[in-house]
Amino acid sequence: MLWQTAAALNRHYWPLTVLLATRSPRARRALVVAAVAEGLADRHRVHAELDPVRYVVAHRLDDLAYGAGLWFGVLRMRSMAALRPDVRGLRSSPRER
Repeated sequence: MLWQTAAALNRHYWPLTVLLATRSPRARRALVVAAVAEGLADRHRVHAELDPVRYVVAHRLDDLAYGAGLWFGVLRMRSMAALRPDVRGLRSSPRER
């Protein structure tokens, strides 16, 4: 779940993450750590042949492009539906059943 959150902050929600990072040094440090750690974890997962620095830079650029397209579509369609997380596998409490 932690890696998914880091990936979402860097891919889907990067405009909000960057805005927060401009306001808070703590958020800025957390963003950098999440961006590098998630990129290195993804490199390991896919067994990429690129060196770590190039892979992380390329991965982040890919995420920026994806996120920009996502937000452009959200704004164009005037609907936030594409940004709503699809959370599965969470159990409801006994009272909610």
